[in-house]
Amino acid sequence: MTSAFDHAMDDVLAHFDKQREDLVRLHRSMDEVTSTVRSRRRQVSATVDARGEIVELKFHGQSYKTMEPADLAKLIVDTIREARDEARGQMLASLADVDPESAEFMQVASTVDWSQQLAESFTLPPQLLSLLNTPPESLLDSKDFSELMTILSGGSNATAEKRVEGDDAASLGRGVPDERGA
Repeated sequence: MTSAFDHAMDDVLAHFDKQREDLVRLHRSMDEVTSTVRSRRRQVSATVDARGEIVELKFHGQSYKTMEPADLAKLIVDTIREARDEARGQMLASLADVDPESAEFMQVASTVDWSQQLAESFTLPPQLLSLLNTPPESLLDSKDFSELMTILSGGSNATAEKRVEGDDAASLGRGVPDERGA
């Protein structure tokens, strides 16, 4: 007689087997997915694979030869972009069959300009940028350095000024005992 635990484990293992089979099928389908798009006036066609890599680029007829170079370049780029979008849609549809949540995430993530997001994430504070342009010999005397240290320590400017005044007093021997205790 099998226990409830054995039944639960059998269900979990069956679920994992199904997921594994689905992922293997998805991986194999990636090698089979291609998308071919022909331009509106049928002058150019582009074929891309599931990863969006160009597999084939064809020119049809003779009319493309009379196009301005910039217009022809734009036509090629637009046709490739459309083919990539179509291939991405096919891949998202295949992924949705296996893992709908991942497909939804991929759909949303594909609409974000990640280069813009990363650029904004790595923007340095103005005080730090100013310090990077400060010669090393005058860095400790820099107003920006004091402000940056205040910001980093979470203290106020008054606190930073007291620390600087205390450091001056210590360096001049005023109010701070020296090594002898004097």
